[in-house]
Amino acid sequence: MTKIKDKKIKKLLLIVILFSILLIRNVFATASEYPSEINSSDDLWKIEDITSSDTLIGEKGTITTEGKTTTITYSGKSFRLLEGTGKCALPSSVSDPNCKGETGDRPYGYSWIRFKVAPLNDDGSEKNDGILNIKLPNLSEISTTTKDEKRKPIFTDYVGISKDKLNEALKDNRNLVFTYNFEYKSDTTNEEDKTHTLKIQVDPATTLLYKVGSVGTDPKDIEYNGPEEKKKQDTLRTSKIDNSPKALEKQNKISINSIVIIIVIIFSVGIILYLIKKFNKNL
Repeated sequence: MTKIKDKKIKKLLLIVILFSILLIRNVFATASEYPSEINSSDDLWKIEDITSSDTLIGEKGTITTEGKTTTITYSGKSFRLLEGTGKCALPSSVSDPNCKGETGDRPYGYSWIRFKVAPLNDDGSEKNDGILNIKLPNLSEISTTTKDEKRKPIFTDYVGISKDKLNEALKDNRNLVFTYNFEYKSDTTNEEDKTHTLKIQVDPATTLLYKVGSVGTDPKDIEYNGPEEKKKQDTLRTSKIDNSPKALEKQNKISINSIVIIIVIIFSVGIILYLIKKFNKNL
């Protein structure tokens, strides 16, 4: 009889322990996690980094494609800042609202990453017909339809990086990213439209910018030093207490979770002690 009771108590203890583990796990589970589905590489687009050596020092960016998205990543790279063009040619033009690098003349004090995009045929050759629609960065709708001088649906463009843009991204603890969305429409009706996304991504924490006119080898000519700027930002972050609503909400959640865990532990220990006491009485 005692052995039967002993087995029952052991089973109850096991159930209590498993229940406690599951409950603690559920407290920390904020959302279900599923493996992300990775599409096969989209080979029907040709993406090239054609950045010029007058602005880029060393190797070009790393190009990777996953599904329908290609990313040109610039990490640990060095650039020369360039003079502007037209009314934006002089250093004094940096305060001109019309010389901010969005439209018009090329602004003073920027480095430029250039790229080329072309849809391909099944055999890997560039398309000779159709049009290429483009959604430019920071725009919500398709804004450009293009063909090159040979009437091919090819698109080339520049993205500009500057000391101010990199500093802004670094303060937000993010990469500087430019996103283009492409849609190819064939002249024939039997071919489906093709879409693709291109991202140009620059790591502000590892990038160096040399002054306009610099050879790009003298440390004294560095206008923007990513690693040094990151150290400054890290120091500022650690010296400040984050009292933002989001941070306070996170702290409250942690506190609530801790209380729940303590209650669960106390509840479990109480049941275990009760069962042990009962077991001892039956001996």
